[in-house]
Amino acid sequence: IRETTDPRQWYYINTGENPADYASRDLTIEELINSNWLTGPRFLWKKEIDAKR
Repeated sequence: IRETTDPRQWYYINTGENPADYASRDLTIEELINSNWLTGPRFLWKKEIDAKR
């Protein structure tokens, strides 16, 4: 990842919005289905991302 991206492109994602963190949680099937596992965080669906650093 570090070789192919610029760290200035990286952003912090709150654990509550980060589907990658679900793998380390004990989610039920229902919780996983109702999560953003397949869609990603809501902010990624916006035309412009507010990049607070």
